[in-house]
Amino acid sequence: MPVLIEAITVVIRRDAVDANLAGGWAALRELIPNKTFCTDGTLARVAFLDPDAVRQFVEQLEAGGLTFAPEGEAVDLAVVDQFHGFTRPCPWLHLDLVTAPDGTTIRHAQLLPPGAEPLPVGSLGEVAVFEGWSTGHTRELFLMMAPTPEDPEGVRIVSQGDELPRKGFTTRTS
Repeated sequence: MPVLIEAITVVIRRDAVDANLAGGWAALRELIPNKTFCTDGTLARVAFLDPDAVRQFVEQLEAGGLTFAPEGEAVDLAVVDQFHGFTRPCPWLHLDLVTAPDGTTIRHAQLLPPGAEPLPVGSLGEVAVFEGWSTGHTRELFLMMAPTPEDPEGVRIVSQGDELPRKGFTTRTS
């Protein structure tokens, strides 16, 4: 089962957590800074709106024993932008899209062992999402983060009054 990719998502291999992260799975759960965590059993994911929050989270994971991309290629974890894809090459992770019944296109990622073909994903029900997630959440993120002529990197100013999961999230202000 793949995991949801939204905003800027950190995807972490479960086998790497078990083998390399001090304190294992329980320690990872303690590090999760917001309500966007979910897992399919082989991958864990957490999403952020702010690149600085991503950097801080990745640094925490590395301090605990995981390896990001010391030689340019993702090792134990990957960072994936909803619009631009991988921030570093990641041969063990496959990205794809699925369309929900309401027409919302959802990006997802699945672990891809060496030499394996990705499993087909025919419906949204086959994608691991966090508690309380809906396609409306993805549509709102799309509206907030989609690249525009004024902001080609794709992060727009958002209000503090929105209903997005906020624990650990920061927003850019003018």
